[in-house]
Amino acid sequence: MNTIPLPSRRRDIHEQDRRIAQIISVLALGLMLAGFGGQLALRGDLAFPGPPAVLPQEITPSPNLPFLVSMTAGILLFAVLPAVRVLLVLVEYAGRWDWRNALIAVVVLLELVGSTQIRRM
Repeated sequence: MNTIPLPSRRRDIHEQDRRIAQIISVLALGLMLAGFGGQLALRGDLAFPGPPAVLPQEITPSPNLPFLVSMTAGILLFAVLPAVRVLLVLVEYAGRWDWRNALIAVVVLLELVGSTQIRRM
C-alpha cells in the first residue's frame, strides 16, 4: 500500500507562522491605509501634524480621531507581530516537550516584552 508521507511538524509550524504573519501584516496595513485614506479625505492634504503625545484620557474628540486610531492600531499590530511569532514557536516546542528550545523562546519573548516597556517619569 502506497501512502503519501505527512508533512513534518517542523514544516507545519513554519507554514502556520507564515500564515499568521501574513494575516496580521495585511490587517495592519489595511488599518493604516484606511486611517491614511480617511484622514486624506477629511483634510484634503497630506500634512499630518497631529496632536502632541498625550495620555488617552486627555484626548479630545475630533473628526479625524477614528482615522488616527486606525493608523495607530495598524502600527501596533506590526509591533506585536514578532512577539506573536515567538509565542507560537514557544507553544509548539512546549507541546513537543522540547524544553531547551522552549526555554530559549521564553528568553526571547521576555526580551521582546522587556524592550517595549514604557517607563513613566
